[in-house]
Amino acid sequence: MSDAGARWPAAGSLVELSWRVQTFDASVLLAEDEELICTPCPRAGLLVPHAPVEAMVRWTDADGAYTRPATMVLADGGHVRLEASGTTCRTQRRAYVRAPVAVEIVVEDLESERPGVAFAFDADEHATSGWTSDLSEGGARVFLDGPPPPQGAHVAVRLVVDGEAVDARAQVTRISEGPDRCEVGLTFEQLAPSDADVIRRQVFTAQVEARRNGVLR
Repeated sequence: MSDAGARWPAAGSLVELSWRVQTFDASVLLAEDEELICTPCPRAGLLVPHAPVEAMVRWTDADGAYTRPATMVLADGGHVRLEASGTTCRTQRRAYVRAPVAVEIVVEDLESERPGVAFAFDADEHATSGWTSDLSEGGARVFLDGPPPPQGAHVAVRLVVDGEAVDARAQVTRISEGPDRCEVGLTFEQLAPSDADVIRRQVFTAQVEARRNGVLR
């Protein structure tokens, strides 16, 4: 675990807040200096304690996973305000949060009969469609409707995430063929920052929903 100083999550991101025996997700409204203001995500049974109370803030961004101790000094009007009570610690470098997300995906083999082809998505005869079963900024687990590219192949992929087309270059890292469909593990090699943001938002939304439904804790 390394010290990351006075770092806070960015405004608009999702964080996990915990104290005593309660944990909930919240959206960051304001993050500056030693103060953090959040709005708890709706959840049945959520009990916001009377301030002040010691809490822990956990979040993940493109650089890793972080924690920072804080004191909840105000809980009013649907918002909570926290003041830092310690320094930020990075608990994992470049941690990619993964969640059960089902979105359409098309995988195009960049190497079949076309060695050395540049990264570009055009959904030609080498493309196979399917659905993701889980997704992160680092990759996806995918069920394909047709024959998969060979393991180790470099592929172009297009996902439709929250109505937006996301294109990426990936490598096939795992293949598991079943009687009805094929499961493929993909690791993203090239992903634009704007597309990473789209995936991150969808993953955090899926996490909140899964926790609300008792799938994740």
